[in-house]
Formats: sequence, structure tokens, C-alpha cells
Amino acid sequence: MDSSLACQPRVEKEFFNDGDGRDAPDLQFCSQATSSDAKHACSSHADESFPKSARLLRRPEYLRVQGRGRKTHTRSLLILTRPNRLDRNRLGIAVSKKYGKSVQRNRIKRIIREVFRRNRQLFDASTDVVVVPKRVRHQVGYTMLLEELSRLDRRQKKSP
Repeated sequence: MDSSLACQPRVEKEFFNDGDGRDAPDLQFCSQATSSDAKHACSSHADESFPKSARLLRRPEYLRVQGRGRKTHTRSLLILTRPNRLDRNRLGIAVSKKYGKSVQRNRIKRIIREVFRRNRQLFDASTDVVVVPKRVRHQVGYTMLLEELSRLDRRQKKSP
């Protein structure tokens, strides 16, 4: 493979509904990635990964954020944040069975992970974040959650 080729930036992943009731991502992959090159590392893609170190994994971690964290409400999310002593943000998602059946719960978790993974700058550095989706009547999508978090970020930067 020619190393002079530069990686092409990925197009934002947008979820759309094509009428069959299922959501499908519109993806463009790096021009250097091939099927045999599963571990292709590109500088433009490196910060978009979501490794285990970027997740809240254990119940005590969730309880620490939920018990002493700062609560913020948006139209469709409850966001709990608490500073950590690490050099990175970590995300935890708590979706109750009240939210819906497993298909709806898994869909909202995928969308929240994608928003967090692609927009880490919306969260303060070295912060544990727990996101609890609210039951809402409208369909929640990637762009809606991104707009809510962007609005929230602007609001928090204005207040002291």
C-alpha cells in the first residue's frame, strides 16, 4: 500500500429511516483501509475510538457519579457528571426497561455512544458522565441528541 496516500476524513455518521422501520448508518471508510487491514490506524480516526478505558464498567463507578454528580436535564436526557482523577472522559449509559423494549434501549445506547465518541469536546476533560435517556414521545436521533448537548455546552459556558 502506498504510504503517500492521505487518509480521507470520515463523513459524519447520520442515522436515517428509509421506510422499512430500521435505521441504517451512512458510512464512508478511510481510503487506505482494506478488508485484510483490520487494524488500520489513521491519525484522523485515532480519537474516534471507544475503548474500555473510556467507559464506566462497574456498579460502584456508576453509583459514585449518580450519588455525588452534578445533574443536568435536557429535553430527552438526564446527564450526571463528576470529575475524575484520570486524564480522560468516561461514559456510562443507564437505560431502564421503562424506556421500551430491548430494540429501543439498544438503539438509544448506540446513538448516545456515537454522540459521545465523535464529540468528546462537548464534555469537560477528566469527567465521568452517566447518561440516562428519558421516555419521550418523539423519535430520538443522532442529530437531535447532538443539538441538545451543543445547546447544553453553550449554556454551561455562559454561566460561571
